[in-house]
Amino acid sequence: MTPDADLETLRGMVLHRQRLVAEAMAAAVEAASPGLVLETATSTAIARNALSRLQVLLSDASSVPTGVQWGSPDDPDSALYIALGDADGPDPVNQTLSALRAGASAWLPAEAAPELVLHVLQVVARGDMWVPLDVLGIVMQRLVASPRLAVDDLDLSPRERTVLDLVAAGQTNREIAALLHLSPNTVRTHRQRVFRKIDAHSAVQAAAWLRGSRTERAARPGPRLRSDQP
Repeated sequence: MTPDADLETLRGMVLHRQRLVAEAMAAAVEAASPGLVLETATSTAIARNALSRLQVLLSDASSVPTGVQWGSPDDPDSALYIALGDADGPDPVNQTLSALRAGASAWLPAEAAPELVLHVLQVVARGDMWVPLDVLGIVMQRLVASPRLAVDDLDLSPRERTVLDLVAAGQTNREIAALLHLSPNTVRTHRQRVFRKIDAHSAVQAAAWLRGSRTERAARPGPRLRSDQP
């Protein structure tokens, strides 16, 4: 499969409050990857109504629909969110952190080159996350530095603790189900309860929480947080 082949069937949308920005990004990315089609919108309401048919939404933070479980483990068809920021704006680190905590799989400048946008689309479509190299170190420090309750302080059942370990290790619901001899629906239920208890919205957040709170042993790595270039 060619690098762009898996993007040809991608259902995506660029949402930006400035129509010219949305249309320019979509046109540039489509030109760099023939076969890829990106819708555009300037309205949060339009984007929200389109989420059921989208796999990924590229959106500036001020326009992104709220109350959405992006890439929800309980809904494999839920859309992914790539945050579009202002590289010249104040504190890109805080922009990136806010985006990740809101459920974004990546943050990149709205004026990013088409090749970079395509690369990030492929990264998130494969289950990883992406942030710019120049903010990666600080972002990781802040993600794991916040004081948290230790695992032993939480009301987690033995099964929930095992599921948390496996989620942090990057295992999918189906893989966890096979390892624990459970149904995928049962695993989803455990995972949902664990995420609610630790206030996590993604496997990466769960892994970061575990690294920052476990006192006796290190957590295994979750999905990769990448900063590589195309």
